[in-house]
Amino acid sequence: MLVIVDGGDCTGKTTVAKICLRIFNILFLDSKNVIYKPIITTQFLSKYHSRVLSDHEYITSFVINTIICDMLSLFKKEILENKLNLVIDRFHYSEEVYGYIRGKTLQNFSDIERFLIQFDPIVFYCRCKNKNFLTKKLKKRKEKYIQEAYELFDKVFQKTILNYVTIDISRQSRKTIAEIVYSIIKFKHK
Repeated sequence: MLVIVDGGDCTGKTTVAKICLRIFNILFLDSKNVIYKPIITTQFLSKYHSRVLSDHEYITSFVINTIICDMLSLFKKEILENKLNLVIDRFHYSEEVYGYIRGKTLQNFSDIERFLIQFDPIVFYCRCKNKNFLTKKLKKRKEKYIQEAYELFDKVFQKTILNYVTIDISRQSRKTIAEIVYSIIKFKHK
């Protein structure tokens, strides 16, 4: 089973991912750590070693997304048969949003979407509609892009071809979120 958790900063992504981890023995893949913490196998990532693993400079989102898609292809049978359960924290949705903010574009968004259809993933879109609630969570941060990012996430999820469930941390308690996540994963994992 494949689970993708995405959304803006401080919207409960890690909470949802941890709930998934508690439900099943799910492998957790944080896209920003895939290069530096090869948690699948060194053998799998070794084909990228010369151009990625030995280079600790900025790795483009294209390379990270390509590695994740290659990994999914490698374990496709196990994922589809629920022998391997995988949760990905931030994927192409975040790259579409933050890439745009940084003046870069994710040129393979549609390709990734079409590729992911075969896995019938569970996608959780974490957001926060209550601006006061969000302001409290983000008061220590001074980034100017945050409001723009939240608006862009709404637009990106409007164009996705994958089914997704919206989790709003300002409207749902942690217990309710856990119940929603649990019921969706249990239903899908039959």
